[in-house]
Amino acid sequence: MIRCKFILMVLLCPIIAFSQKQGEYQKVRVSLKSKDFSELMKTGVDYDHSKPLPGRYVDLELSQEELLILKSNGWSYDILISDLEAYYSDQNRPSELENLYSRGAGCNVQDCNTFSNMKTPANYKAGSMGGFHTYTEMLNVLDQMRAKYPHLISLAKPISSIKTLEGRDILYVRVSNNPEFKQNKPEVLYTALHHAREPNSLSQMIFYLWHLLENYDRDSEVTNIINNTELYFIPCVNPDGYIANNTTHPAGGGMWRKNKRKNEKNEVIGVDLNRNYGYNWGADNEGSSPTPTAETYRGKEAFSEPETQAVADFISGHHFLLNLNYHTHGNYLIYPWGYTSDPNPHQERFRSVGGLLTDENCFISGKGEETVGYRTNGDSDDWMYGEVTTKNRVFSFTPEIGGSFYPVAGDIDMLNKSVMDMNLKLPKLARNYSEARPVNLPIGLSNESKSISFVVNKYGFRNEPVWLSLFIDKGTIQSTGSRQVDLQLNLQSGDTDTLTFKFNLNSDLLDGEEVSFTYTLSYDEFSETKKEVLQYFRSKETPIFQDNFETNFNWVTTGTWTRTNIVKVDGTYSLTDSPTSLYKSGTTTYATVPQTFDLSKAHKAKILFNARWAIEEDFDYAQIQASTDGVNYYPLCGKYTRINNINQVVYDGFQTSWIEEEIDLSDLVGNKTVFIRFVLSADELNDFDGIYIDNFRVRVIEKFTTSSNELDNNDISLYPNPVTEILQVEGVQDAQFTIFNALGQEVKKGALNNSGINVESLTKGLYHIRLSDKKTGITTSSFSKL
Repeated sequence: MIRCKFILMVLLCPIIAFSQKQGEYQKVRVSLKSKDFSELMKTGVDYDHSKPLPGRYVDLELSQEELLILKSNGWSYDILISDLEAYYSDQNRPSELENLYSRGAGCNVQDCNTFSNMKTPANYKAGSMGGFHTYTEMLNVLDQMRAKYPHLISLAKPISSIKTLEGRDILYVRVSNNPEFKQNKPEVLYTALHHAREPNSLSQMIFYLWHLLENYDRDSEVTNIINNTELYFIPCVNPDGYIANNTTHPAGGGMWRKNKRKNEKNEVIGVDLNRNYGYNWGADNEGSSPTPTAETYRGKEAFSEPETQAVADFISGHHFLLNLNYHTHGNYLIYPWGYTSDPNPHQERFRSVGGLLTDENCFISGKGEETVGYRTNGDSDDWMYGEVTTKNRVFSFTPEIGGSFYPVAGDIDMLNKSVMDMNLKLPKLARNYSEARPVNLPIGLSNESKSISFVVNKYGFRNEPVWLSLFIDKGTIQSTGSRQVDLQLNLQSGDTDTLTFKFNLNSDLLDGEEVSFTYTLSYDEFSETKKEVLQYFRSKETPIFQDNFETNFNWVTTGTWTRTNIVKVDGTYSLTDSPTSLYKSGTTTYATVPQTFDLSKAHKAKILFNARWAIEEDFDYAQIQASTDGVNYYPLCGKYTRINNINQVVYDGFQTSWIEEEIDLSDLVGNKTVFIRFVLSADELNDFDGIYIDNFRVRVIEKFTTSSNELDNNDISLYPNPVTEILQVEGVQDAQFTIFNALGQEVKKGALNNSGINVESLTKGLYHIRLSDKKTGITTSSFSKL
């Protein structure tokens, strides 16, 4: 699957408030050319939601007090937006949605915008705070939900007897087919508004709740979720701070982040609730701040705040398996650990589930350092996952929605929809959620390619069986002797299995005819059916070039491209751009395949190779390029390429494990001379390890060439063509014929005679005819029926 960034362009980053009085906030670009980002973190200014670019800059949203701190510590910056609160409250400012439907010629890209077709719930109404709901409106919506669907959603109740500093309850609702009673079903949790200036975290939750309630007994997915899991929602963890923003900025744009904690002078300073949880609280002064005026102030001690105490009590009284702590912004999905660079004990499980949850919206998934670029401590995810003495372990994730704290009202519907797929997957993960996908598909089918493989991933946290069914429309499964096979798979939670099915194709397939493989994966009460369609070719798939770099290295190179024995898939060597050091700044170097390729007679062609890389994202890149003249090259698209910030198809960022890349050469089929090369291009800053290539192959299926015992199409004529009634065939005698429609379905067959073939009963359209003669062979041709 080709991965791309979701349709939102992250325009705005974090912020900071220092006192009860909210000063003017500005968005600034802070230079990192002469100082390291770690030094900036120690100043106490808010860097949350930023994306530092080492050696270049970081964009921050800061108060006037923080700007003074920057100046006093010798940091230089440029002002990008002079008044953020006015900017956020302006509904006439541009939309932040940037559609990425195309990635250049020939790219078959994953659509990260499929959710745009989702229907908005009939009962969902925009709020009055720039399109977002105020706290009072949220309460009214929860009451409306209960009144309309009392059999599905509970009354809003306090999560604990502990109230906020201003005396408010923190409320929750439960969605289930028996919502007022706790049942023996898997439990999942959703939270929103830890931070008061992130109203999109609430709006998506209201949207999701209405979707669940309206579609019960209408949509099988929703019905099965509600019948078999208990879904808990805490829509506003920080009501005091949220109400403060609505009070000061009723049209939206309020920048208060923390709760309403006062200091000894009775001044509201606030505590960052997402730095106040107890797991490795205060581990350092970069992941949270000891300074009360800082936006990431962690409080005097772990769980010093009533809001985090109440959440901890609630979670400890339940048995949640998974949780989504919603925040904004950045289009990320973040998981533990936040406090350290070390992997957590279930790192691969988090990575796998994170990839699953983001496969529709293309959010960037990973730990804090892999997403936003810095560490945090005392956050909710680390505590929910890491604390196992007072409660069970919770696999907790933080989605960061959208491009800013207050997107324009017209963007909210799309932003709400962008996370619905991950919301719906969460309760399915609490049971036996699984997915199947084909792997190592051939370019096409031939008489020698008689197997198809599927990988089945058991993402769910239960260990009950799943079932895989495969149906082939123009052949038989060897193990069953029929078109279909059904298997029960006893996979454990987190397991992956590869299944290979051998098959026989029908003997009368036409060259180029399509064969469909329909596969269905079933688990719990869910089933999902997909189809793969491959073409049959009488010629088999063959390699025309392969190099594992073990002997006789003769690629044409510039710079330092050569073999290395440091990193390889197997054997001894791989190809790399910089074998003994990091790649060099300000250079562009090439490694060209030592021969050209004749694709003039190919039906299909592809390139396969293994790769891994470490390349500065958005500034440096690697590409695989093609040319038909050896002068003008263009980049090729693969499963792992992406579009960078200058709209180039590239490999960049960090891919630390080996992948198998596949490049479709359909655009080059028909060309007699094709050149292929790799390129590594670096700008003037930040050198990294570069790219490694291994097991490079070019494979083709040639157009079928008739042998001496086959009929020559030049000797065969069909007339009249187009035909209305009788089709005459000249150039062959005593032959058998078979006629197929455009879908490859047989519609007529028989013996050829002097009176021709009566096709009057056929519907209008294009048909293929196969003629066979025991003496002279087989040929195919086409005709049109009027």
